[in-house]
Amino acid sequence: MRPIGEDVKEHSVALVGVTEVGGSHFMAEPVVPADNGPVDPDAPARTNGTIHVSAKYSVAADGSLTTSWSIDACDAMPAPIPWGFKSLPRVGVHLAATAAPPSATSRPAVEFYGRGPHEAYPDRKDGALLGRHSFASVEELHVPYMYPGESGGRADVRWLAIGSEASPSSSAASPSSLAISTLASPLQVNVSRYPLAAFAAASHDHEVKSFVPADSNVVHFHLDGAFMGVGGDDSWSPSVWEEFACHPAKFEFSFVMVAGAKACAAEAERRWLLAAGGGK
Repeated sequence: MRPIGEDVKEHSVALVGVTEVGGSHFMAEPVVPADNGPVDPDAPARTNGTIHVSAKYSVAADGSLTTSWSIDACDAMPAPIPWGFKSLPRVGVHLAATAAPPSATSRPAVEFYGRGPHEAYPDRKDGALLGRHSFASVEELHVPYMYPGESGGRADVRWLAIGSEASPSSSAASPSSLAISTLASPLQVNVSRYPLAAFAAASHDHEVKSFVPADSNVVHFHLDGAFMGVGGDDSWSPSVWEEFACHPAKFEFSFVMVAGAKACAAEAERRWLLAAGGGK
């Protein structure tokens, strides 16, 4: 796989009610309580926050790429938030890469060590088993919700590998394979054929799929060091529990990527075990 550029289209959408973005509920129409605390009339109005990002890349002789991220999001949300609840939806990295072109008989297969086999999020993972899970195609990770939203996330992922299903994923890989191993804490991971813009623009699942050409060989990866819970205790308010919020703070995470013929599940697991000191 190789990183590619991505054209980003902005959509202007007027919404009222409860919806989801990045796995989190929010009220699209601003509703501010009558008593929102004292306000300094002389204080300048601030609607934009500041996020400081530091990324370090290291390329080894074997071709592997190690990247470490340090993100200071303490001042990411300066504006008053309804209900006094301040949480970022996610903190992480989005990668778009090309896989082997899908065909009628072969599509990129996915294997990972984390919570599964079904989707799992920080506050929705007790029923997901921690272990090794595999899927015959990226499409199998997609969940066709009645109203489209980001889906298919997996929690506590230690490593993942994507490659041709024609190759034994545990010991071999194709030239277009990619393996990713965490080097510290596990990550919240999402692998999808569809960019977030597809979910934002669609009202039905078939519209999400029509956003991407059938012969597209682009795969989207979200590798998140922190992720807000889904909530959903009720259907009319942002009900994410405080312990599953992603409060503005400083975050650090790192991972190593291997591409090409060596990028199999066995190699991804080996590098993660090495970073973890040999234990799971």
